[in-house]
Amino acid sequence: MHRGQSLIVWAISEGREAAKEVDLFLIGESNLPTKGCGDLPGV
Repeated sequence: MHRGQSLIVWAISEGREAAKEVDLFLIGESNLPTKGCGDLPGV
């Protein structure tokens, strides 16, 4: 069960990263929080 839960957290995190990149491509800026920027604590 723990492995499945960690995969869900990983998938959500990857989805946020992808959404930010799409935002950057389409609009040229993004204020979506991602783990890469350090603005998502605990992820």
